[in-house]
Amino acid sequence: MSYPEKAFPTSKEQKDQPSYHPQRFLIILIVGIFIAEVMAMIVLYFIHPGQYWVETLLDASIMIVFILPILYYFHVRPLDLQITERQRSESLLSKVLENLPVGVWIIDQNGKILHGNQASLNIWGGARYVGIDQYGEYKAWNLDNGKPLEPQEWSAARAIQSGETVWEQELEIECFDGTHKIITNSAVPIYENDHLQGAIVVNRDITQRKQAEQALAKSEALFKTAFQILPVGAWITDENGKIIVGNPAGQQIWAGARYVGIEQFGEYKGWWAKTGQPIRDDEWAVVRAIRNRETSLNEEIEIECFDGTHKQILNSAIPVLDEQGHMYGVFVINEDVTQRKQAEQALTQSKELIEKAFNSIDVLIAYLDRDFNFISVNEAYSKSDGRPVDFFRGKNHFDLYPHPENQAIFQRVVDTGEAYSVLEKPFEYPEHPERKTTYWNWRLQPVRGADGSVQGLVLSLVDVTERKLAELQLEHQNQDLQALSISERKQRQLAESLLHSMLALSASLELPDVLKSILEQIQRSIPYDMANIVLIDGNSLSVVHRIDLVGDSEMPDTADKSYPLEQYPLIKEIYTTRQPILLEDIASTHTRVLIPGIPWLRSFISVPLVVGEHVTGIISLTTDQPGIYNQEIARQLIAFATPAALAVENARLYSAEQQARQLAETLNAVSQALTQSLNIENVMNTLLEYVCRLVPSDRAYIAISEDETNLTLHALRGYESELDSSTTLDQVYDILETPYLQEVISTRHSLLIPDTSFYPGWKTLITRELIRSWLGLPIVVGSKAIGVLALASCSPEAFTGNHIWLSEAIVSQASVAIQNAWLFEQVRAGHERLQSLSRRLLEVQESERRYIARELHDVVSQNLTALMFGLRQVEQEIQHPETVLPRLVELKCMVDQVLEEIHRLAIGLRPASLDFLGLGDALNQLVKGTGERYGLSVHFKTINFPIEQRLETIVESNVYRIVQEALTNAVRHARPKNIDVIIERRDNKLIVIIEDDGISFDSSQSSKKGRLGLVGMQERAQMMSGSLQIESIKGHGTTIVLEIPYADSNHNC
Repeated sequence: MSYPEKAFPTSKEQKDQPSYHPQRFLIILIVGIFIAEVMAMIVLYFIHPGQYWVETLLDASIMIVFILPILYYFHVRPLDLQITERQRSESLLSKVLENLPVGVWIIDQNGKILHGNQASLNIWGGARYVGIDQYGEYKAWNLDNGKPLEPQEWSAARAIQSGETVWEQELEIECFDGTHKIITNSAVPIYENDHLQGAIVVNRDITQRKQAEQALAKSEALFKTAFQILPVGAWITDENGKIIVGNPAGQQIWAGARYVGIEQFGEYKGWWAKTGQPIRDDEWAVVRAIRNRETSLNEEIEIECFDGTHKQILNSAIPVLDEQGHMYGVFVINEDVTQRKQAEQALTQSKELIEKAFNSIDVLIAYLDRDFNFISVNEAYSKSDGRPVDFFRGKNHFDLYPHPENQAIFQRVVDTGEAYSVLEKPFEYPEHPERKTTYWNWRLQPVRGADGSVQGLVLSLVDVTERKLAELQLEHQNQDLQALSISERKQRQLAESLLHSMLALSASLELPDVLKSILEQIQRSIPYDMANIVLIDGNSLSVVHRIDLVGDSEMPDTADKSYPLEQYPLIKEIYTTRQPILLEDIASTHTRVLIPGIPWLRSFISVPLVVGEHVTGIISLTTDQPGIYNQEIARQLIAFATPAALAVENARLYSAEQQARQLAETLNAVSQALTQSLNIENVMNTLLEYVCRLVPSDRAYIAISEDETNLTLHALRGYESELDSSTTLDQVYDILETPYLQEVISTRHSLLIPDTSFYPGWKTLITRELIRSWLGLPIVVGSKAIGVLALASCSPEAFTGNHIWLSEAIVSQASVAIQNAWLFEQVRAGHERLQSLSRRLLEVQESERRYIARELHDVVSQNLTALMFGLRQVEQEIQHPETVLPRLVELKCMVDQVLEEIHRLAIGLRPASLDFLGLGDALNQLVKGTGERYGLSVHFKTINFPIEQRLETIVESNVYRIVQEALTNAVRHARPKNIDVIIERRDNKLIVIIEDDGISFDSSQSSKKGRLGLVGMQERAQMMSGSLQIESIKGHGTTIVLEIPYADSNHNC
């Protein structure tokens, strides 16, 4: 940039111009005197010829020698010193003037601008050295009223014309380069001997100061606003502790306020939360801050509000000090703990607002070392470049932005130590050609160290690209105005649409109606081919409403289905960042699944539904045309999302309240229905009926665990068309063959299988059941899972978390009723079993009596009758001794036989060996006696069981009777040749085996026919908590295995 020629010459120009020198004047004077003397001598020579020319020459020379020193000392030397001092002063003044940080102009007595220093040229971007009449070339406006400044109103004109001194006249000026600045303009007239010689005008650039003042005013307004809207109680005291002001939140917390000093703090009542002790006046945090300059943070106390209520708050007090440590006052914060989360959210929002206000400054600042390596940059710089702040640290400026011309400028500033500034300098980003050419006002300021050398550089940049482009495109102003009019019309339409939408959304609290209304209202302003509303709950999402204007028949059904949030990174990104996503053309981005069930996309926009600080869902619009959505559409959709989010949240809360009420009513009905009966089957059918009412399913059943390995069906729903003759209630299933049932029983937790085709080891429980999704709930009684309630559907992913919650609530409610019915069933079954055992005992006793009567009648009675007839015959033949003696011998044998039969009967009822010798010896004698009596090969063997080992009396008796009955049955019915009896001890069990090689029989049919012998053997085994198994195979005889718990005994009862 070139500037007009200055009126005053510079120091270099002054050296090049001729000036007055006393030494030169003295030499000229001497030469002049000498020439004058010579000329006088020549004239005298012609007037009076003679030889006087030598005397004349010597006279002139002597006169010069004597006069010259005197003339130099008294005249030339003082003049020379004065001139030298004046030149030194002028040079110093010129240097000071040129290096002043403020603009200085010199005006002559006629008002013409003679000179301006470098700072003034920098301020104005040049100079015009004109008189008062041409001051109009300098354009300025009064800052207080905005009126243009007339030439006669300039401070220089007023100083020259009226002798007025003008101080700090604040003006907005238009520089010669077209930029605008704010300056102070001062003018002082210069007098010499009461005569006006001119004026000095001083310009000071206060643009940045004004901007700082405006920023400070905004900051103060922001602080006042933030102080008033803070969600926590805030109080400010003066340096003596007197409360000056409190915000509405503080007054709301305390239900009022008392603006008192420390002496009246007793009006505020509080207690320490940890100890419950009252807070003394001198213990309040604000008092400690005043007296001890102590900072207290988050002291938890209980307060009594002025309306008598009590609250828990966090009390903090921070002394406010200046740089010298003088106290201004105390800042006190009260936070109501019961609303902590709301307070944290409000505080976070305030913090973000302040940070955004700070970061919205357009000035880019970078600090570099003398080698041009980045030391730090501000966020504006980082954002402008599109890279994080930490990225720049340590990297070289010209490695990132190669530019030889700029690098030379940077090096010159380092070498010379002189600042450099430039306006509207073009620049292109090598890595971002899409930005095209940008324009910047930038200044490079050296940073000097203690030794005065340049240690670093501060680069400040202001992006003026928009302004520059606006200047270049000034000819398109009409189009811009027209576009502005269209934008304003769109804004007005958007506001009307939002108002209409808010009224429509508030018309209903039913969630389906609200969702439908949201998408219909959006369609009024924003076009789409498909619109979706997705609600997010924890780590899952569901598409709750969709409008498909394309009508794609292949679109999968996503209603009432939940999807993991992790599978949809785009939705997760919106959920995490709470920022909208706009994709103008999907084809230009990498392929990814955006929304469940959308196979086609070209243009996409999605915004979050935010309530408080939580993202509850998203609204997404899609179209098959690229470039339909832009930033303007995004702003409209964001504006609509706020009332939509509130409407959805209200509808969800209303729906949740309705569901909770319905569940409470259902649970109450379930409780009443379940308590009306103690029949276990009725209870289970009632439970299954109510669960199926609330949870839609195709099939359902209840299976009860009879033991650790088996389940029995007790109730069914939906299986009527699939049951066959082999599938009935009370059918037993093996738990180990169905791992999903085993998991529910063992963990006592519900199990959801969204899709059985992906569940390893899935096996249908009931014949031909077609199941795609399955939900199992444990039926827990006490601490034990006694069964499973299962719901099944023919569709995959049919059950949701809400279904699980409802089912668990009903099953939990029914557990007590099931336990009561189960206990009642067990008591009833026990009572029936006791009656059955009593009947069996009577039958056994009758059988024993019939057996004894039959034996006495068939054997003993006949022998006694024969004996009686024999005695009568002996009595008649007593007179013939030769015939009586043989008859007496025969009768004696008959008596022995009767005695033997009676003895055998006694042993059969209770053998003496069982009492005196034990089970082993008693069985040994029984086996030998049976073999001898019936001529059979009968063997007795013990394994790991000493023959003399004694057991409990009842055990020995029952085992003996079982073996005895088995031998009797074998002899009577099987006609065997060999019988083996084995008694063996295995760990904690006693095993008795009776094997024969006789005729086999059908043991199951015999049990059903109710034969007393086999039934009695089974009952005796059950009395000993054991089991009796009978196996009879044709051609292989019969094997009876008795297995009972083993416990030896030492008593000989």
